[in-house]
Order: sequence, then structure tokens, then C-alpha cells
Amino acid sequence: MTHDPKQAEMVRRAINAESADELEALYNDWADSYDAYLDGLSYVAPAIGAQLLADHLEGQRTPILDVGCGTGLVGIQLAERGFSKMDGIDLSQGMLNIARESGLYETLCQGDINQPFTSVLEQYGAVISIGILGIHVGTSALDEMLRLTRSGGIVVISVRNPYYEPSGYQAHVHSLVSAGEIKLLVESEKPYILDEGATAMYLVMERQ
Repeated sequence: MTHDPKQAEMVRRAINAESADELEALYNDWADSYDAYLDGLSYVAPAIGAQLLADHLEGQRTPILDVGCGTGLVGIQLAERGFSKMDGIDLSQGMLNIARESGLYETLCQGDINQPFTSVLEQYGAVISIGILGIHVGTSALDEMLRLTRSGGIVVISVRNPYYEPSGYQAHVHSLVSAGEIKLLVESEKPYILDEGATAMYLVMERQ
């Protein structure tokens, strides 16, 4: 846990937020210092998620949607692995403003990812969502990601370990496997934040 009082207050607000409006206000307030805060904790989830996508996705010009893109940390990692066609969606306009400065995303849309992604019209060869699922974002977001992934496309997500089963993600993912909607390629516990010893479940799915 951070010893910076401002950052500690941001974390408290994130954990206790009870509405999309509260979360949007929080991340707008946090946008300017968010990356520095995570850098100080050795936040490795974006790199792990991007590498998992790179391991399973052919074609570096494949269109990718980054769901909950925030300031663009996943986009940076994808770009380092040669991917160059990315769009992003996030709740916070403040975060999107930071992501836009990177110049890595073709299109950035503001939206509540607990709701249908009405601002996103096309289907993607890959969808990735790292660091947002489980506490405030329910399994309906995964259904939307799959809807926006074309057949044969890849979906990569992370869910922090304490929330994977209680949030319903584990059961939901396996119900999608049973229904023949996805092929589960990876379901593995990996590091999330090194300084906290935190881990997450990382999943790679192929849309059927």
C-alpha cells in the first residue's frame, strides 16, 4: 500500500466507489499521477497481458480494442511488441486525454463498460482488458468484448485473484466454454503488482 496520503486516498476511493459517476470522477482526478503511482509499485499486468496477446495473435496490423484502456499502459506494451492498429474505450475522459497524448490509438471513446459498447461499431481481431475486471465491472463486459470480437479472434483479460471466483468470472468463462462460444487457451495465475505480491488470473480465449 502506498504511503503517499494523496495516492492512499485515491486507492480508498477506488475500492469504495459505488457508482460509475464516482469512478469517473475518481479517475479524472487521478489521471495526471496514475502512471507514476503504478510505476512505483511495479505494476506488471500490462506487460504480461500484452505478451499473452502477442503469443496468440498473428498479424501486427490486426485491429485491437483495449477495453478500460486508461492512460494507455497496455497500448504502450502492445506497441513495443509491434502492434500498430489500436482503439480504446474508458470511463474517464481524463484518462483518455493522457492516452491520446501517446499517439498510439487510432480512436478513443468514452463509455461505461458495464453497459453495451454502443460507441464501438466494428468487430476486432483481438480485444484486451487488463486491470479493471472483477470489482466494479461485471461479467456482462466480457460478453460485450466477445460480441465485438470476430470469429477466430483473441480475447485477453485479467481479473485480480481475490475476485476471480467471487465476482462470477470463473463460472461465467467456463459456461462460455461449455456453450461452445469460446475456446479457453490460457487460464493462469501470474504476477499483477510486484511490490504488493499481488497476482491475477490471466485468460486467453479464442472466439468461436
